[in-house]
Amino acid sequence: MNFVNRDFQDYLTNLTLTENSNELENGTNS
Repeated sequence: MNFVNRDFQDYLTNLTLTENSNELENGTNS
C-alpha cells in the first residue's frame, strides 16, 4: 500500500512540476 501511495505521490509531483515548467516556458516565449 505504501509503495502504491509513493508511486502515486511521485506521479502527482511530476505532473505539477511539468505544468509549472510549461507555464514558465510559455511565459518566456511570449
